[in-house]
Amino acid sequence: KLAHPTRAGHDQALALKAESPGFYGGRLGEGVTGRWLVTIEDPAGKWRLHGEWQADSGEPLRLVAKAD
Repeated sequence: KLAHPTRAGHDQALALKAESPGFYGGRLGEGVTGRWLVTIEDPAGKWRLHGEWQADSGEPLRLVAKAD
């Protein structure tokens, strides 16, 4: 899920597919620029990763799981 911090009507949900070990990809909708709050979780809701992404930075989103 991509949630825009100030424009709720622009939030997006997308499914990711494995592209190679540890790398996943998906298709974003139109107009994804600026800062986004990102949540990735499994379909059963047993795990979740959170992060922030600057979409127009040219850098891919990278989330890393940390042990508690």
